[in-house]
Amino acid sequence: MRKNLYIYLFLALVLNSCYELEKAKKPDTFLSEQEMVNVLTEISILSAAKGINKKKLEENGVLPNDYIYTKHKIDSVIFAENNIYYSHDLDAYNRIYDKVEDTLTFLKKKAEKGKENKLDRKSINKLKLKEKELKLDPKYISKRDSTIREGLLKHRELERGKASK
Repeated sequence: MRKNLYIYLFLALVLNSCYELEKAKKPDTFLSEQEMVNVLTEISILSAAKGINKKKLEENGVLPNDYIYTKHKIDSVIFAENNIYYSHDLDAYNRIYDKVEDTLTFLKKKAEKGKENKLDRKSINKLKLKEKELKLDPKYISKRDSTIREGLLKHRELERGKASK
């Protein structure tokens, strides 16, 4: 009798698990793939920000989900319906997440480049002050101080470019 129970239970599980999943219907408020990329990118950025300094976000009154929903003029239901819809199409979902990853990589490189540019501007301004103070000419700076020399030359080229415009 106990063996029969196990057999019936096994058959019920097998038959129950063999049905086909029905594809989710297209949401009434449909977000394109690019809109989903934008929303998911911002969710990733705000999640990272929340993980780094949640207290700072709270102090400034930033509620990440509310911010994203307001910015994209959606609500949590619209996002969830679109997320479910795209999750049933694995190729589309992978395309979306590849684009999110590419966007985050691009933004990271852009931020790093921005930091480098800020450093370059600061160092050029310092070099400009030193040049005025010491009446330095790049051709007389020793090769040991090549970074200073290159900075001065770069600064002069930039100044000439601004003057010619």
